[in-house]
Amino acid sequence: MITIMIPALNEEESLALAVNTVHKIAIEVFSAPPEIIVFNDGSNDRTPQIADQLAREIPGLRVVHHEKPMGVGYCFREALQIAKGDRFTGFAGDNNVAPRLIRELLGNADKADVVVSYIVNTEERGSFRHVVSTLFSMTYVLFFGIHLKYINGNTVWPTQLLRDCNIRARGYSIMAETNVKILRLGGTFMEIPGEMNKSATKSQAIKLKNFIEVIGTFFRLVWQVHFSQKETYSRPAQRISYLRV
Repeated sequence: MITIMIPALNEEESLALAVNTVHKIAIEVFSAPPEIIVFNDGSNDRTPQIADQLAREIPGLRVVHHEKPMGVGYCFREALQIAKGDRFTGFAGDNNVAPRLIRELLGNADKADVVVSYIVNTEERGSFRHVVSTLFSMTYVLFFGIHLKYINGNTVWPTQLLRDCNIRARGYSIMAETNVKILRLGGTFMEIPGEMNKSATKSQAIKLKNFIEVIGTFFRLVWQVHFSQKETYSRPAQRISYLRV
């Protein structure tokens, strides 16, 4: 079984479509219901009511309500603690990932230890966001030898391996910390190209507080990977060729 977390902050317009799309594709891919955990992360619109209604309609869906916004990293770690699936992934409540990419990620979930995606229609995000994301990923390639086209892409991981990595990031850099630690443990990885939905181009990533959190996580990773836990994080992962499902 796979556990899918879906964090949502004020996503009343898109949450139902996001959840139903992921659920439908997961049923088709695995021929069994996934575990879906929806996080209402302190929303002040109708997101809580919509999430509760989805829980009544979809078997295996749970809702966690936060009184105030805690951030995607907090939701990630909370979901990881209660996850029942042997594989773990997440999709945003704004329905930003195209159905074809969701299908490719879930369909290849057992083909490698880590299955990570990257966006090909980057023009939908705008030039500035594209440049920032590219520089961010290039920095991680340079400092950690993580040869991914996009370090923050939607990813499928083994649940227990995630739990063993002691992920600490609370915000935007949660994906970067997770993928650096797991891919420096050895094992295998696969990269999958895909598209984001053209209607979902908003982003909360480029904010001062996120920038500060990203810098803190980066230097903590440098210390752990290259100094304090150098022996643990010294095995490069092996790439597995991607075959479209």
